[in-house]
Amino acid sequence: RQGVRPLPGFTLAVTQHEAVLEEPTVANVVGILEGSDPALRNEAVLFTGHMDHVGVVGGRCQPSRAAPADSICNGADDNASGTVGVIELARAFATLRPRPARTLVFAAVTAEERGLLGARHYLAHPVVPIERTAAVINLDMIARNPRDTVGLVGKDYSSLGALVDRAAREHPELRLAPKEHEGMYAGSDHYPFALRGVPSLFFFSGEHPDLHQVTDNVERADTEQAARIVRLAFRVGLEVANTIARPTWDPEARARVVRP
Repeated sequence: RQGVRPLPGFTLAVTQHEAVLEEPTVANVVGILEGSDPALRNEAVLFTGHMDHVGVVGGRCQPSRAAPADSICNGADDNASGTVGVIELARAFATLRPRPARTLVFAAVTAEERGLLGARHYLAHPVVPIERTAAVINLDMIARNPRDTVGLVGKDYSSLGALVDRAAREHPELRLAPKEHEGMYAGSDHYPFALRGVPSLFFFSGEHPDLHQVTDNVERADTEQAARIVRLAFRVGLEVANTIARPTWDPEARARVVRP
């Protein structure tokens, strides 16, 4: 303590000032198709897919020996595939006459890779109240499933899993066998809604070596099969939209996932 001594009667005050010089913003893109039923149109089925990615080499993305000069992580599977799926679902549902009974909301959400920020923002500012949201159908990486399969995480957490199985059986032309993926349930945009008690379905192809790499390019995507997966999601969404009874949770899954 050499050189340190008390200063009687002396008071030091420190005040911190913070100035925001720049505040970046990003936007969700949301489309709404109003339902046709006078009562059920006050409820919604929400389709989500995140449109952001990890950026370029030097951030979270790493260079690839296969393409050393390429610095952009294109994200064809993660998650251009899901974003295109949401857009195509909106296009398909808009052609139906009559329209589905419940209102349909299509949300291309942002900043999933930064912590589900776009989904959380929608949850705080929903176009249809969350308590009147019957289900969330989330498309995140649907272009790299093993051939003729469709992966789902938490498939049987709710009655939505049985709807997927039935739709796949009733539409053999889709040539899709639903498969459960372990883990990752908290890793995509459906999760904030599930925490609030909304039954949620998570379409997911599973992790692969090109995830968050510069090699996640469109030529490696199985676009034909991804289109079949979107058609399956359409069938499930239509069933939810037109059925009076809402999807229900498996009691054990609800106890694990939903937070009061």
